[in-house]
Order: sequence, then structure tokens, then C-alpha cells
Amino acid sequence: QNKTFGSFNPVFRSAYHILRHHLLFLYAMQIKILSLHPYEISLTNGQMRKGILVHLTDQTGHSGWGEVAPLPKWSHETLDDSLQQLNQKRQEIMKVEWTACNCLQELRKLDLLPSL
Repeated sequence: QNKTFGSFNPVFRSAYHILRHHLLFLYAMQIKILSLHPYEISLTNGQMRKGILVHLTDQTGHSGWGEVAPLPKWSHETLDDSLQQLNQKRQEIMKVEWTACNCLQELRKLDLLPSL
């Protein structure tokens, strides 16, 4: 699995948008709401693109959005694989007290699929 975060996975991007508000004050962020919003859009070539929008809200009400949309024939995991892992790890993600110092370490511990 991809252990680098140079491309910043969707859950991290969502968490980062919230965390940046806390970084200025060096507070920890804890995700209180993690909601999933599946979508399906029609492409110009007639194919359908499926994905999941991820909405995170922290303990102070700050929120951020991310997207999970593995590409068929490109990604090793499917959208169903990603959704299953996200549901399995939901409580674990929400228990973490995210800080600027621990966010990459915590993401590595979660061992998420690349599309997450």
C-alpha cells in the first residue's frame, strides 16, 4: 500500500481543512461527525463515475470535505472496498486526537487504502 502522503488522501484533506483552524492555536482536533454521501454522475462518454463525498466535523463545529473515488482499472481497490474499510475504521478515526505533530503518524497507523 502507498505509505506516502504527497497526494494527500481525501480523509486527510478533510481533516486538514479542519485542523488548520486549530494549528494556529496548537489545539487537538477530534472528529465528532463523519458522514458519507455517495454520488453517481454521468460522463460525456456515457460511462458513470461513482464516488463518495466525505464530510467531517470536529468538536468545535469546523468542517471539511473530501472525496473517495478510486478509478476502475487504475486503482487496486474498488469503491466498495474503500467504503467497507472506511466503515470498519470509522470509530478508530474518530477516536484520534489529531494534531499537527501526530497527523501523519496517525494516518500511517490507520493503514488506509490509497483512495482513502
